[in-house]
Amino acid sequence: MFKTLTIIIAVVATLGILMTGAFGQSISWKVANQATFEWQAVTTMNEGDPMLPTDVVTYQPWAKKSDGTNIMKIGAPTNAPTATLTFTQEGSFFVGVSTIRTVADGNKIESIVSWSDNPLVVTNNSVFGYKFYYLPDQTMLIN
Repeated sequence: MFKTLTIIIAVVATLGILMTGAFGQSISWKVANQATFEWQAVTTMNEGDPMLPTDVVTYQPWAKKSDGTNIMKIGAPTNAPTATLTFTQEGSFFVGVSTIRTVADGNKIESIVSWSDNPLVVTNNSVFGYKFYYLPDQTMLIN
């Protein structure tokens, strides 16, 4: 019984630490109508082996609203480790990228999306997002 209780306490404590690190993180919001973001090129597979010389690596940029809804691809996959997003709707957004490995026989294998709100995949654990606001209408001339 004590062993089970100890394991449960350890799991709860670990979850508490992980949730505090992931969700207690302050977010750096950048206000912009267009955002260019970049990432580190992928040269290995998830278990650490290098990509094969016949593999073609491309990246699919993504965006999502800060509440996790409206997940959308940004353009077509690219081989450059950078993307530009032009906002067309007002709101707060996180950006992300997935890696696509095309093997010699043409099959494509895609990683999960690395999002800018995940402290485990951003530089210095500094989560960030973008906010876009429509401009107010121009003031009319006053007599």
